[in-house]
Amino acid sequence: MDTTTLGLKKPLTSEAYDIQIFNDNADKTNELILADREQINSLAADYIRSPGYGVTTGSANVYSLTLNPALAAYIAGVCVAVKINVANTGTSTININGLGAKPIKDSKGNALTSGKLALNVVYTLRYDGTNFILQGEGGEYGTATSSDVLSGKTIGTDSGLVTGTIPSKVAATITPNTIAQTIAAGQYLSGIQTIAGDADLISANIKAGANIFGVAGSSQVVDTSAGDAVASEILTTKKAYVDGALVTGTMANKGAVTLTPGAAAVAIPAGYHNGSGVVSGVTNLVAGNIKSGVNVGGVVGTVTPGFDTSEINFRPNASNDGLFFGMTEEYKTSHTTNARLIKLENVGFTVNVSSTSPIIKIDTSGVKTTGTSFAVGAYTAFYNPNKATITLTGSGSNFYMVTAIL
Repeated sequence: MDTTTLGLKKPLTSEAYDIQIFNDNADKTNELILADREQINSLAADYIRSPGYGVTTGSANVYSLTLNPALAAYIAGVCVAVKINVANTGTSTININGLGAKPIKDSKGNALTSGKLALNVVYTLRYDGTNFILQGEGGEYGTATSSDVLSGKTIGTDSGLVTGTIPSKVAATITPNTIAQTIAAGQYLSGIQTIAGDADLISANIKAGANIFGVAGSSQVVDTSAGDAVASEILTTKKAYVDGALVTGTMANKGAVTLTPGAAAVAIPAGYHNGSGVVSGVTNLVAGNIKSGVNVGGVVGTVTPGFDTSEINFRPNASNDGLFFGMTEEYKTSHTTNARLIKLENVGFTVNVSSTSPIIKIDTSGVKTTGTSFAVGAYTAFYNPNKATITLTGSGSNFYMVTAIL
């Protein structure tokens, strides 16, 4: 009986062992094995339908591969599976069985970028007649990098998966202060960011001249810290803020004050004066009314002391009572003088007296008459208070005259 697959002779259980059948089966088996070996060897060298495999040698970007059986020639469609011995850093080539270096390109025909071939990772390459093309890369990749992806998340790239580095900022409230505060760039706002407001941010709470976030200060809000006035320095009933405190004034308001000078000093009353007050003037405060050498209110007198007419009580008579003792005595028919006191004596004739200003005539009875022109007889006196010029003229005879210039 023959086997159904290889056609070998198979003895029946009733048959004795036949060495010839054994030898025939052995020969046929050998023939079949030889035929299969040739076919296997042929298939092993067919790297188009059966990819070769090996571990690369060489340095980064310059790879070598040895296949067994050896690749006879670079033919379009040749496929190899390689385990990379060192990661690439850029454009790369592969040399199989010394047939020459061929460029390795990505699935889109582009030169490899750094990290495209990772250490100890197996990649399938198929020859297109010019380049070995990297197989099975998957879909399209964008240009995102780790800094474009949220932290903890991954994204596929030509270089494989990368983990994002963008930090995530949770909800926060920012309270404004004197310096600008920024929200840093390069982060994802995963929560609401709130800029705090304040109901007290109104003009009435801001100093005049200041501007806080666009709100201008009120003219009613001023810094009073430099104030140093006290109540007595502020008008009564008036109010002022001093260093943050309200102060009510106590200074008396004197308004317009009039002061009249006198012999004693007159005190100026304390308090506020509105500028209309005066010190009364005296029209008679002139040098001609003040004794010579005396200073009254800054006016120096020029008047030489004399007699007050109220004190002139003598009555001129024929005897010399000593009133004019030691003074000038003259006999004249005419005379001009500015003596302050004059005594006349004649014998029965008239003396005419004229003055440039009023003088006082005193007769023998003590009667006083004021005037500027007199016709007098015997025993008459004249008081010349202003020392005016006096002219005396007799009627032809000498008259006796006593004068005193005081």
